[in-house]
Amino acid sequence: MQRRLILSSMIVFFGLMVVLAGCGSHSDVKPPPPPVRSEHPDWFSEIPSDPNYFYAHATGDSRNYQFALDTAKQQGTMDIAGQVKTKVSGMFERFREEVGMGEDAELRAFASGVSKSVVSEVVSGCSAVKQEVQTIDGGKHRAFVRMQMPVKTMKTAVMSEIKENDEMYTRFRASEGFKELESEVSGDGEPK
Repeated sequence: MQRRLILSSMIVFFGLMVVLAGCGSHSDVKPPPPPVRSEHPDWFSEIPSDPNYFYAHATGDSRNYQFALDTAKQQGTMDIAGQVKTKVSGMFERFREEVGMGEDAELRAFASGVSKSVVSEVVSGCSAVKQEVQTIDGGKHRAFVRMQMPVKTMKTAVMSEIKENDEMYTRFRASEGFKELESEVSGDGEPK
């Protein structure tokens, strides 16, 4: 009797083992989600240094892939617009000092107008030269972009704006800074 009980117990035990082993192989079990990337791309660590281009890195997050990319591009373009505005302001400061205009209100107003005009004109010349979109926590997307714009585009726009104003053109054309700008725009000089 005791043998039968042991034998019955062993049969039940092995039967349970078989049943339990079969439970782990159901086809409706979902695989684990892919790993979430949260690090930036290697190229994103350093912004290139090239006197011929303005560069900016930017990111954008969204549940929508394209919106994340568009947001990053817009942010990068705005960064370049700030760089252009600073560069144009510096150019006019140099012109002002070279022609000895002092704190001329007309020059400040002209420089501000040119800066706004040039920024709005040249930001359309920005382009994404590198981009990557990663999936981050909760199914969101994070876009990384490197935007670029040629410096010559900005300088050509500044030159055009100055030449349209006869009085400012007459004042600036004798300055060394203006001669350098003219040379760079025409392709005869090195970028600065």
